[in-house]
Amino acid sequence: WSGSLNAPDATVSMTDTQWSMNGNSTAGNMKLNRTIVGFNGGTSSFTTLTTDNLDAVQSAFVMRTDLNKADKLVINKSATGHDNSIWVNFLKKPSDKDTLDIPLVSAPEATADNLFRASTRVVGFSDVTPTLSVRKEDGKKEWVLDGYQVARNDGQGKAAATFMHISYNNFITEVNNLNKRMGDLRDINGEAGTWVRLLNGSGSADGGFTDHYTLLQMGADRKHELGSMDLFTGVMATYTDTDASAGLYSGKTKSWGGGFYASGLFRSGAYFD
Repeated sequence: WSGSLNAPDATVSMTDTQWSMNGNSTAGNMKLNRTIVGFNGGTSSFTTLTTDNLDAVQSAFVMRTDLNKADKLVINKSATGHDNSIWVNFLKKPSDKDTLDIPLVSAPEATADNLFRASTRVVGFSDVTPTLSVRKEDGKKEWVLDGYQVARNDGQGKAAATFMHISYNNFITEVNNLNKRMGDLRDINGEAGTWVRLLNGSGSADGGFTDHYTLLQMGADRKHELGSMDLFTGVMATYTDTDASAGLYSGKTKSWGGGFYASGLFRSGAYFD
């Protein structure tokens, strides 16, 4: 669901819902169960969700910050629940010199400290986890963004490495299938021939990487008798279509190729390609 809410005297219940909140919103009572609340409204206009009573279970709040201001959740009377996450979207990249002190949640002082916890987000090839401190001030309890931690995401790195090797892997597949044809030539007694190969395949790797490819190869060749050996020569054309994705990125390749090949078979059984 997308939109803002102005219901200061109402009880709002959401279960298995994704709410894209695009403006300041108010509700008298809120019951959230396995719900994601995304604070939106542009890249610079921050929004606030205000409620008197909040009961949240296994829900997440996705908030933005520019390192000075941030979206905010305000609970006036009571806050209950468990296993809730706060995700932080950094609109500006923090530097090592930045000292953060940005309140994200304000609730009554009696609220349990573990009602909210910071959640890790994948940004590029890193896991970024905001650090939250809980402090009491003026009869309120606040969850304050005071920093972040960055760790390498090995799964995304492996997926990217696999993604970058797609062209190389396509080339190896094409060469291997051409080698199969030259192997066929040594086992048949024909003077000339044509051939076609069509292959489909798919795979997966760490980091959510998946790919699918289609390979079409065709060619024509002929045998030449040269005294001590038989020489096979041919021409070939190839087309490869690949789709790959890994969550954060996706790509599609189409490649065409052509070439000549030769295979020599000596009377002794020795050969070269």
